[in-house]
Amino acid sequence: MISETECARSYTEVYELLKYVPKPYFEKIPSNTIKFFEKNRDMSYNFQVNPKLNYHQNTNSPITKAIMSNIYRDFWCSENEKEQLLREEQETRMTYRKMVSEIYNPNSIFQNGRDIQKEIEVKEVAQNVPGITVVDDGESFFEMIVRKFKEFFRKKQN
Repeated sequence: MISETECARSYTEVYELLKYVPKPYFEKIPSNTIKFFEKNRDMSYNFQVNPKLNYHQNTNSPITKAIMSNIYRDFWCSENEKEQLLREEQETRMTYRKMVSEIYNPNSIFQNGRDIQKEIEVKEVAQNVPGITVVDDGESFFEMIVRKFKEFFRKKQN
């Protein structure tokens, strides 16, 4: 989750970066957008733009990069570029949703009391580590606990 401090710092970075944008591009941004960044920025955060460096070298904040990307998409790019960017964003969202729905499918997430996806990932990682042998005896964690309890109580009875 993004904190208010991170947002305010990103608004400061965006506000400062926009000072170095050529005037024709700066004028394409609505004044209420500029005022929003100015009003909500972190006044105690000292962000300096180095004009000798390019945009990517001036900031490492993913929030700032996202805001600048949206400014580019909404105000600076051509209609063809905008349509292409919107299509790519939609495809990315759809791919992400599909991946999440496959991983967290309620019909298969705990198949036979086991989290199959995580077991597969663990086994793949373990196979790549020298000295680790993966043994799959087909027994789930719950079954193992029950078996251990049964063994424990059998020993007590004998």
